[in-house]
This record gives sequence, structure tokens and C-alpha cells, in this order.
Amino acid sequence: MRSLCVACSVFSLFFSSYALAQSAGIRGTVQQEDGTPIAGSRVQVLRATAPPFNTEVRTAEDGSFDAEGLPAGTYRICPD
Repeated sequence: MRSLCVACSVFSLFFSSYALAQSAGIRGTVQQEDGTPIAGSRVQVLRATAPPFNTEVRTAEDGSFDAEGLPAGTYRICPD
């Protein structure tokens, strides 16, 4: 039974690291020209390569945003 648990743990770690390698994240800050952060701004994350993938996040109080779990690719960031 112990060897089965170890094998499952190793498989679980391998699967987790494989899944993480297939996605990425983009972080940034939306601010005015004078550097003042913009809170609550909508940020569109648009994949510029095929197949299409789009998502949307909102900025925090300090203007920061974090888009996680993105498939590999090239993205355009469009704040509103």
C-alpha cells in the first residue's frame, strides 16, 4: 500500500507541473499619464494567435491586474 501512495504522489506532482507548464499569466498596472493608478478598470486580454482566446480582468485599488491561466501564445492587453 505504501508504494502505491508514493507512486500516486509522484504522478500527482508530475501532472501538476505539466499542467502548470501549459498556462501562463500576465501582470501589470493601469495608470494615468501622471502615474496615478486607475482602480476598477476593465482590462481585456486578447490572444493574437490562433486559436482565439479572450478573457477580462479588473484592476485592484492600486491599479494592478493579474490574468492567470492563459494558454501559451502572444497577447494584446487592452485597458478601458
